[in-house]
Amino acid sequence: MLCFFGKKLTRLLFLLLNLLLLLADNRINIFAEDPVQRLLQSISDGCKRRDIVVYNRVPKTGSSSFQKYIDNLAGHLNFKAYHFGTPPWIACSEGSSPCKRKDRPYLRYELSRLRDRILKFSNGSDAVIDYHFAYINFGTQLPLHINMVREPISRLISHYNYMRYGLQRRLEDTNLYIHKFGNLTIDECLDLYLQCSCEGDCQSPYGLNCTRSLCSDLYSGFNSQMMYFCPVDSPACAAKNESSLQAAIRVLEDKYDVVGVMEKLEDSMKLFQLVLPRYFKGMPKLEHQHVRQAARKTSPRPSSIQKLRVLNALDLQFYEHVAALLERRLREACTSPAIHQLETLMSPPMQS
Repeated sequence: MLCFFGKKLTRLLFLLLNLLLLLADNRINIFAEDPVQRLLQSISDGCKRRDIVVYNRVPKTGSSSFQKYIDNLAGHLNFKAYHFGTPPWIACSEGSSPCKRKDRPYLRYELSRLRDRILKFSNGSDAVIDYHFAYINFGTQLPLHINMVREPISRLISHYNYMRYGLQRRLEDTNLYIHKFGNLTIDECLDLYLQCSCEGDCQSPYGLNCTRSLCSDLYSGFNSQMMYFCPVDSPACAAKNESSLQAAIRVLEDKYDVVGVMEKLEDSMKLFQLVLPRYFKGMPKLEHQHVRQAARKTSPRPSSIQKLRVLNALDLQFYEHVAALLERRLREACTSPAIHQLETLMSPPMQS
């Protein structure tokens, strides 16, 4: 008899355990697309800090304009805004020679040092901290994460023109860049890249040494906005490929609270205000303002645009995923039952 009831009890406990696991899974699934409920739960559980917002801004995504809006909001909502600049030079590893500018956002030791610097700001005052560096893994002290992205091809064209003809860049910087990489149009640069089959000193039709690095800012991994979301310490992010795309998508979905899209500014600003009211409530309408402009802009021919799409197919996939995620999260946030709870939790401290 005891054996019979013992087996029944064991089976009942087993079924109860499975039911609890199922409920837990369902709860995770319910909250997965509701960014308001998910953030509320993460802060309540101690998994996320609410006093630091990290904005590892991607170049040429409207980040300078967005930075100015954050400065304005900081005064109105009583938080601090810190802009970490990139030093004139950074060593590729501790004690070594200066590193190339293109490699700086992804240096492990520099990201580790930056992480420690950010965590020192946990002095009781809320802050938004921005910088041009790749995603940093903060471990158990996870801050709030935000970012902005832009349609990849228009971003690459904007970057190409800015590096050569940017009005805010010093003349010696633009001249040095042109001397090193050439004063080619985007069409000429792509033709050079596609004709190039050597890495030596063979001559191109434009009188330049035929090396693909001359046009690297149109295709290479370092200028990829996708790679800004890829954890540097992950083996999957050692190169720009399908594995790094999937790693970037996982970080996007799991670690970032809001990622806006430059081409969907109105929806992006709505989501920022709904999910992070402490820092963005009452945010004015963002316009397409170009803080950093180029004196000369070249528009590539349609065939070159298509070539760029092929060369940057992974970035296009990532961008489309971000845009779709923005729309899904906005739908869920607008009808979230936790919106008032989160606003109360994230409300600014009372002014004395």
